[in-house]
Amino acid sequence: MENLKGISNQKQDQEQEQSVIEEEKKVPSILIIEDEEVERYTLKTALEAEGFFVEAAEKGAEAESIAKTIAFDIIIVDYRLPDMDGVTVTKRLQALSSEFTPIFVTGHTSLEIALEAMRIGAYDYISKPLDIAKLVKIIYKILEEKRILARSRRALNTLIEKGEVEMGNDDKLMVISSPDENVEKDNTKIDMFKTFKGILSAIKNYYWGI
Repeated sequence: MENLKGISNQKQDQEQEQSVIEEEKKVPSILIIEDEEVERYTLKTALEAEGFFVEAAEKGAEAESIAKTIAFDIIIVDYRLPDMDGVTVTKRLQALSSEFTPIFVTGHTSLEIALEAMRIGAYDYISKPLDIAKLVKIIYKILEEKRILARSRRALNTLIEKGEVEMGNDDKLMVISSPDENVEKDNTKIDMFKTFKGILSAIKNYYWGI
């Protein structure tokens, strides 16, 4: 019986690993919201050359319409648009999906705009004229963090499904089983949010020294 259970778990692990590989093979998707035609075309062309799937919109309302049918990994939004500001359109898009990461660009730099962008979850705030090489580097950083965080979440869900950990009354994860028999199983707890925060911090320090 134990052998059968082990084989079943091994098969499940292999299937999940294959699912992870297939997920990570998906082409990252980016939405550009920029009213200046030359900027919009130049940026779209440059990002498509990097192998990304890219859509572009001139106005916030147009971007909102596109986002209703396509899920994006990253949204690059100009702060000043003809029909609404970048903060407003970002909030509207966040109401459709919380999975994307926003990057703000603007030709009107100010601390107030930067703080407003960060308050709604912008990963970065970039001034015009755009340094495309710098922007591409930021995009790759975001995608790498997303991949590692997604793997961590899947690994955590696997442990929960296998009954090796469970959520305690204090919203912390409690280890139910462990290969190390010296571990005090009932008292071993993991703060999930601190774990994810630590992972992202380690990624930044290792890859980019920040």
